[in-house]
Amino acid sequence: MLATSTVPGVPSTVAVPQTTYEVKNGDVLGQIAETFGVSMQAIMDANGLDDPNKISVGQSLVIPRVPPSTAPPPVAATSTTSTTVDGE
Repeated sequence: MLATSTVPGVPSTVAVPQTTYEVKNGDVLGQIAETFGVSMQAIMDANGLDDPNKISVGQSLVIPRVPPSTAPPPVAATSTTSTTVDGE
């Protein structure tokens, strides 16, 4: 699967690793999505599903992986304090 990026300095097309999952008895798409840390919509899009309730036991689902963030890490907040000495 390929993802596109609009972040300056990041290639416009980035390969996103993916895995597959075989649907088991009792599985629901929301639970599968939560297990893999992706949205139901991402799984639906990757598999061409129109209805999240229409998955079948034995069905192989492509589970897209979320690419690592390309944003720089947040800068830690700094604080400064000042002390006033009487008469100075």
